[in-house]
Amino acid sequence: MKKNSSQSQSQTKKVSSSSSTSIQYSNDNLQIDSVPAIPYAENCKISRTDFPNDFVFGVGRGAAKDGRGHNRIVDGSNGNVADDIKVMKSMGFDAYRFSISWPRILGRPCLGVNKEGIDYHNDIINTCLENGYPQNMIEETCAPISGNLRKFSIEESSLLKGSIDFPGLNYYTTYYASNDPTPDCEDGYYKDQQVKFSTDRDGWPIGPVLVPWGIYELLKYINYTYENIPDIYITENGVDEKNNSKLTAYEACTDTTRIKYHQDHLAKILEAMNDYGDNSSNGNLNIKGYFLWSWCDNFEWVEGYTVRFGIIYVDYMNNLRRYPKHSAKWFAQFLKRKDLLKRVK
Repeated sequence: MKKNSSQSQSQTKKVSSSSSTSIQYSNDNLQIDSVPAIPYAENCKISRTDFPNDFVFGVGRGAAKDGRGHNRIVDGSNGNVADDIKVMKSMGFDAYRFSISWPRILGRPCLGVNKEGIDYHNDIINTCLENGYPQNMIEETCAPISGNLRKFSIEESSLLKGSIDFPGLNYYTTYYASNDPTPDCEDGYYKDQQVKFSTDRDGWPIGPVLVPWGIYELLKYINYTYENIPDIYITENGVDEKNNSKLTAYEACTDTTRIKYHQDHLAKILEAMNDYGDNSSNGNLNIKGYFLWSWCDNFEWVEGYTVRFGIIYVDYMNNLRRYPKHSAKWFAQFLKRKDLLKRVK
């Protein structure tokens, strides 16, 4: 175990950055041409060339945020996002999705605007622009709203119709849902829904934890329920595994379940595009992009650091060093364009 760990530590490279601090990436992270054999046949040959040329493939990432502009990671240090963005671009991702949190910008009411928070976001935006990422893919988010939302009047509802730039869908898995007027949970988001969720119906399970056909059914439902749908982006899609501290970084990077998850979900999205896209006889869907969740292991709001969603492994106990999981190598192959392949040949 120690041998694998020390070997990984000796094979590192600092990614250049304008910042005074650099994240260390293992050399393996920058050599992404070889992908380990994956023992799955179905959907394993899917690639970005199966999608339209203007289809956007991006990646999202999150972090625990306090109100004063810091990107908190385990020991209170700040992750250098600029280095990550450069590696994302080198792998072939078209866009990077992040959130602007107003509490981070405004800070505490008595202290006014938080300059550190503004500088932090400016650095991210500038790095995105330097690497060719589109400016219009920045997502603004506000603080969560607790309690019941007020009722909208008919006039207010009519003003909302057609007011969105695009619908963003966050999809992870599918559950059965039934009406539950008095859910057994604390006041707030889940109680307001008045819904009971389950993974089986009449004794029959909905399927494994991973339910790729669910995203197809969701897109089908949208197609038949709404008219004049704006461009749709899949803004989050991913799967986690439990954080196992007994595994070395090398062992933890074997994530064949994640590869299979993305293969199957991308295949179902493509199927929905073919069945219900603008060019089909019975559809009006225009799906324009897919953002996987997430770029690297990070703090998840419910589970904290007990789970890992990233395609990049983060060693929390060793200066946040990054290692590519097998899924990162698979995505680097998946994202290769025809024109790029021609130039390589």
